[in-house]
Amino acid sequence: MTYCRLLFNPVSAALSAVERTYMKKHRKIIFLSIAIILVLMITVESCNALNKTDEIPTETSSSSEVNGDAQDENSDIDTETTDTENEAATALATAKEQNADTVAWLCVTGTDIDNAVMQTTNNSDYLTLDENGNYSVWGSYFADYYANLTSPDSLIQNTVIYGHAENPENPDGEKFSQLFRYTELDFMQENPYIYLTVDDEILVFEIFAVFYTDIDFYYINPYPNNDDFDTFIDTVQAKNEYIFSDIEVTDQDKLLTLSTCSHKYDYENTRNQRLVVMGKLVDSSTASDSNILANPSPERP
Repeated sequence: MTYCRLLFNPVSAALSAVERTYMKKHRKIIFLSIAIILVLMITVESCNALNKTDEIPTETSSSSEVNGDAQDENSDIDTETTDTENEAATALATAKEQNADTVAWLCVTGTDIDNAVMQTTNNSDYLTLDENGNYSVWGSYFADYYANLTSPDSLIQNTVIYGHAENPENPDGEKFSQLFRYTELDFMQENPYIYLTVDDEILVFEIFAVFYTDIDFYYINPYPNNDDFDTFIDTVQAKNEYIFSDIEVTDQDKLLTLSTCSHKYDYENTRNQRLVVMGKLVDSSTASDSNILANPSPERP
């Protein structure tokens, strides 16, 4: 073993000397090779990064397809709205052909109220006449003779529409009986708008009051601005069955008032009490659901 180790040591020493000489001569070459390898690795990684970036247009294209679907859905909504407007306009035109006293078309969602509105120079004819001018115990929906429904721009400040109702209250009854459904909070929350077609244009009224009153309160005032509008609205809100916290009513608003008889609080059988639903004209594109709460202490007749 000693011999072998002695024999190996000189050879190993000689090899080490050769290696050191080789390394000195080729160190620059080795360093250059390492540098080239590193550059190649960085280049490959950069190419991979570029390939990942190239995938972005594909994702964007996919997003565009999703947006396209959303646009298609919006188009469907617009189409449905247009179809509804066309149907109401067609119904109104047909009703006008059948009876020249027809001035508008009224629609209240969640009810069967989807009919022509009549008007003459008084508030009595259509109490007992249907839309064709024939006798009917239920009469018709008719606008107060003060109202001007020749065009959307011609509306007076407070347009009033009347109709009969069954009493005791029957929310499933004829004509304006179904307005009694608005005395239920859930129904009020689900159906906050009234639609009135005038001269082929659907006007949207957002409901801001539902109340019982006697006729001592002049809620059918066609021009409440001529008196004291703030007092008028304050009286409405005091009687209001609900609190509409997000709706402000000003003297610049156009109002729609639906009026029908109610005997619910008419303990003396005066026949002078009414249920009233009031709304204000809003832009259909900006209309939004209001926060509606029950009024804990409305003033009742």
